[in-house]
Amino acid sequence: MGIKSEQEISSGAKDYLKRAKTGIETKNWDGAIAYLLMAVKAEPMFLEGRKLLRKAQFQKIKLQGSGFNQSVASVKASAMAMKAGSTIKQNPIEALTLLEEAFAADPTNTRCNELLAEAGMAMNEPEFAVFAFESIFEGDPKNTKNLHRLAKLLMEIKSPGRAQAIYQKIVEIDPTDSDAMSASKNASAAQASQQGGWEKATDYRDLMKNKGEAVALEQANKVQKSEDATASQIQEIYSKYEKDPKNIVYPKQMAALYATLNDYANAIAWYNYAWELGNKSDSNLEKLIGDLTTKQYEECIKQAQEYLDQVKANPELVDQLPAYEAQLTDLQKQKQDYLLQTCKDRVQRYPNENQYHFEYGEVLFNSGQYKEAIPELQLGAKQATVRYSALNYIGLCHWKRTPKMLDMASKTLQNALSEIPTMDESKKEISYNLAQVFEEMKKKTEAIELYKEIYEVDMAYKDVTEKVEKSYENPEEPSA
Repeated sequence: MGIKSEQEISSGAKDYLKRAKTGIETKNWDGAIAYLLMAVKAEPMFLEGRKLLRKAQFQKIKLQGSGFNQSVASVKASAMAMKAGSTIKQNPIEALTLLEEAFAADPTNTRCNELLAEAGMAMNEPEFAVFAFESIFEGDPKNTKNLHRLAKLLMEIKSPGRAQAIYQKIVEIDPTDSDAMSASKNASAAQASQQGGWEKATDYRDLMKNKGEAVALEQANKVQKSEDATASQIQEIYSKYEKDPKNIVYPKQMAALYATLNDYANAIAWYNYAWELGNKSDSNLEKLIGDLTTKQYEECIKQAQEYLDQVKANPELVDQLPAYEAQLTDLQKQKQDYLLQTCKDRVQRYPNENQYHFEYGEVLFNSGQYKEAIPELQLGAKQATVRYSALNYIGLCHWKRTPKMLDMASKTLQNALSEIPTMDESKKEISYNLAQVFEEMKKKTEAIELYKEIYEVDMAYKDVTEKVEKSYENPEEPSA
């Protein structure tokens, strides 16, 4: 059997891992967790994948803060672990899969990690047990009983340097622990007889890190691009920034370069720094920050959707479907809430910028706040570059609001059409929307005439061909 490295896992698992690393890079912990779960399900002996998975789960808990109910999660995880406990002796691999379902509820759960350690020893793979005890430490760092188990196991697998670091940690927690002090000396002596590199580590956390894991994390945090020239430019500009940190040019340049790499986190951070250097007076920088943050949300949503599609295609994961549907919905809501607040703040700071009023109105429309969107869109309509789009949205707001105002919708859209001389994309869209309003007003003839106007220049536009041709098959009396 044996523990598998990243190079040894299947191509499917490697693909899941690659997607997970992208999630880690963008701090989309939910997406990373989802893909890593699929990777370790496909390759149960991929220990480094489990380590990455647990780290992502820990990060998610940190972000949840008070929203993570430890007691409820622990009870849920313990209940789910019961089945795993009964299968360890007969089928430790199956137990690993069952335990991951429990860890999804609470990765720090002591009982679950103890069972993981049992499974590891049953497979004669003690590094699984080491990993389990390390995970308990993450959730309960003062648990000296657990640290004693970890250190003892490390001594058994001939890792005295790692064991000594753990014993030292125990003594830090409890200076009266004579057993730990004595064991630390024994570990030190054993280490001295080995030709290893562990003694070079700077602290116990370094000692607890597996080299393969460190490499994986390093790779996960690098931009997945090969534009060496861009990276070199960033380094060159950063050197200039270090000499002149108050020069706003350098952070703006670095932000722009990071944006070309789709490294949204760094791009946003440097644009924010530049914005603050300029006393938050540059509206263009503020808009860039907002646009990049939106892209970051969109990337997370895209990954969540991709995973949801994977779950839907896998009958074995059907029980997870509601959770990941809820995850996708939550991400979409977060994005919408962010846009609403950002656009609202922007129009309050720049009340004379009609472009910003249009953008706020558009976001309000997309969130279903039709009545609230209209006054913002009316101001936006004063901006020539977005006038037709604004009028189109206003017409749609009248149409979709409750109660519907069909006469106002048709009047607004007809006025917009009268201003557009040729059947360009804007006129097609407004004509189509007006035709739909006419249909709802039972003005079938007027609707068909508009569909025909679009049909004459673009038969492929939406479903106009079907509507026009159907009107010849089923002619109706002209509307009054």
